[in-house]
Amino acid sequence: MTNQHMNTKLSIKQDTESREQIHTQSSSTEEAYQCALCEQEFAPSQLVAISTEISDDSLCPYCADSLFDESEQDQINTQKELYDDDHAEGTYRLSDAILNSSAISENPTRNSHDNSDQSRRASAVSWTPPRIGENEGVLGAILSIHSLSLSLLWAIHRTNVRLIERFFDQVDIQTVTILWLALSTALLMVTTVT
Repeated sequence: MTNQHMNTKLSIKQDTESREQIHTQSSSTEEAYQCALCEQEFAPSQLVAISTEISDDSLCPYCADSLFDESEQDQINTQKELYDDDHAEGTYRLSDAILNSSAISENPTRNSHDNSDQSRRASAVSWTPPRIGENEGVLGAILSIHSLSLSLLWAIHRTNVRLIERFFDQVDIQTVTILWLALSTALLMVTTVT
C-alpha cells in the first residue's frame, strides 16, 4: 500500500511539473503588449515607442503610422539635422521637433512635377501643438490634457482625410458622373409618374 501511495505521489508530482512547464512555455510565447491608442495586443517586437515630454507610450505600427506621414517625417528629419548641427553633443528627442511651436503650414513637396497636385491635397497641411511650458499644478495638467486631446483629434482628422483622398484617387470620376446622371434621371422619372 505504501508503494502504491508513493507511486501516486510521484505521478502527481510529475503531472504538476509538466503542467508548470507547459504554463511557463505558453506564457513566454504568448506575451503580448497593448497599444496605447487602439488597445489591441501585439508582440513586443511590433510596438513602436513614442516619446514626448509628457509620457512614453508604445503604439502598434498602424497607430504610429497614422500619427506621422511622410511630409511630417521629412520635417522632423530636417529639424533633427539642424538640431544636430547646433548641438553636437546631447540627445535629440522627438518631442523637440513636434512640440516646438504652434503652427499651421503647408509642407513643401519633394518633386517639382508633384508640386501643384500636392498643394491641393488636404493631407499636405500639418499642425503642431504649442510647446507646453514649465507650468505645474492644475494649470499644467489642464494644458497637457488639452494639448493631447488636440493632437489626438488632429491625428483622427488626418487619418480620415487620407482615407477620403485614397477613395477619390481610386474612383473613376467618369463612372461616378454617369451613375449620378442615371440616378437623377431615374428619380425625375419616378417623381413625374407619381
